[in-house]
Amino acid sequence: MAYLMKIARGKENLIGSILKKHGLEVHSIPEKGFLVCNNRPSPQLLFELKTYIRGVIEITGEETERLLHPKEKSGEEIKAGSLVEITSGVYKDFKGIVR
Repeated sequence: MAYLMKIARGKENLIGSILKKHGLEVHSIPEKGFLVCNNRPSPQLLFELKTYIRGVIEITGEETERLLHPKEKSGEEIKAGSLVEITSGVYKDFKGIVR
């Protein structure tokens, strides 16, 4: 089982190297401020790093794959004159032309 850890922004490399020193397999993900760890860190280690590790949650293998290998963005660009539809927010289901 894998674990997703919320890390203080900018400290991902530091915490990743510390966890690797303690024998844990750690992966960085494209989303800043998070690390994926294959084994749960010991409570003592979490206590020592509580300034940097803000939270740990258990994630499934499918979630791990989605985090490590995100979908690529579609190649569509919105250009002036394109017809668009709003899919969320206050203006949901509105249509308009991009200027």
